[in-house]
Amino acid sequence: MNHDLNWRYATKKFDSLKKIPKHDFADLLEALRFSPSSFGLQPWKFVVVHDPLLRKELRPHAWDQPQVTDADALIVFCSLKTMDEQYVSVMLGLWPMSGGVKRIPVRL
Repeated sequence: MNHDLNWRYATKKFDSLKKIPKHDFADLLEALRFSPSSFGLQPWKFVVVHDPLLRKELRPHAWDQPQVTDADALIVFCSLKTMDEQYVSVMLGLWPMSGGVKRIPVRL
């Protein structure tokens, strides 16, 4: 199995003229949305940045990596540094609406 996972690599150079088809990008965003985390708490947000001026402004904060401005889109991963009781409570409250947790009556 490790051999099958060994294809990963970090792209260092992008063709700034090449565009990701909208349906492929939508599929990528869905895959991000469904990415699992411990306890289903998803302590992250994704920010998609298409604006070239904003990406140019962000580039120095990413060690001046050209990928930030050359790729068709930039997805910024934002992670919570801490998770408080209120956040956990809100996320657990969303489970029944998403179908993630089925409430089953228990007879004692």
